[in-house]
Amino acid sequence: MADDRVAYWDRIVEIHKAKGKDRPSGEPGLAAIQTVRRILGSRWRPGGFGTPYSWPQQLESRLSVIYEPNYKWLIHFAKKLEALEEIPGYESVLDQFGLPDRYPSALMEMDFGLKLKLASISCKYDFQRGTPTPDLVAQIDGKVVDIEVTSLARPTDDTAGMEAMSALITIAIQGKCVAGGIWAKAPSRVELERIRKKAHAAVNEAKTERKLVEFNEPGVLSCIVCPEDMATQVQQPPWNLGSFVMRTPQRLPKKDRLARTIERKGKEQLSRERPSILVVYDRFSNPDEARGFVNEKEIELSVGAFSNLAGVILVCPFMVTSLMAEEQRPSPTRKETKENRTLVEYMLPDGEAEICTVWRHPMGKHAAVIERVLQGLEGFPRNLSSLFAEHQATMDV
Repeated sequence: MADDRVAYWDRIVEIHKAKGKDRPSGEPGLAAIQTVRRILGSRWRPGGFGTPYSWPQQLESRLSVIYEPNYKWLIHFAKKLEALEEIPGYESVLDQFGLPDRYPSALMEMDFGLKLKLASISCKYDFQRGTPTPDLVAQIDGKVVDIEVTSLARPTDDTAGMEAMSALITIAIQGKCVAGGIWAKAPSRVELERIRKKAHAAVNEAKTERKLVEFNEPGVLSCIVCPEDMATQVQQPPWNLGSFVMRTPQRLPKKDRLARTIERKGKEQLSRERPSILVVYDRFSNPDEARGFVNEKEIELSVGAFSNLAGVILVCPFMVTSLMAEEQRPSPTRKETKENRTLVEYMLPDGEAEICTVWRHPMGKHAAVIERVLQGLEGFPRNLSSLFAEHQATMDV
């Protein structure tokens, strides 16, 4: 590990040893930081990593904040990393944490690998340099199944959008506040600098006057901020407080972009004549839009054009931490099926939520394969809670 990384991690550890020792989760929180250091320390570069507002800064802000909900997030993140280490080929995922433009991909590939593993589906990462191969290979229904994980957004849009949202999330976390709102576009550097200044001012006002504060960058962002412990008292739509939605400029409607993604990935990464599944993440839809994907029947035709494609899964993640009336307690899973399409919506620990839409092959190809993965999605909230509970039980011994 380079000297600057060693110095950074040593400083973080000493801060938590000195100031976090009297906090309820201070000791397990410090252990979690040590775990993150062990797993990511030689790959991930804090301070000056990527662009000034890159998504990894959210992780950096988490590492430096002594705050009970933040300790819980760190403990859970460390447990996810430990679980990732149990999936063969995990090194290819961890290596991406050190590359600014691949960081979003690392998060997606880690997340879906954990969905499979926690559902007791045997899998491995199958990265091969210079060869178009799927991200994961799984054993399902006695078959070897190729699984490709990608994003609906173009890489540049994905990175720029995540950078902008990360800047505000970081400011809110450091100020022990919750922020959320609507982005009309990814901001320019000048616009983002103005937004950062407005966000700092809004956080200070919210903390000092104990109230909800709104601020606006005309044509770019409408944002609300309030203290974390007041969030449940604020009446706001679920995607206004605790998460952001962003319009990403595209020439094609999302259903057409999804169809093109299916065609491209089906011909490239999923062309080995094995049963396969395409998993597409979309971070920039609001929940109402995500729920509407189950009505997009025409996507089945794109799936049906590939005889080996068991199905396509669109995963829309959200952050809704502050909106839970009870202490980060998952709500029941909601499921809706229309012909060959199924929507699954659920809450996760740490205030995360997901809406997943599954399109099956219209001719029923490899039906048992996609159904097994769908069961894993439905069970993910329970499986993830069990993973965290096992960790807590270990810490309590």
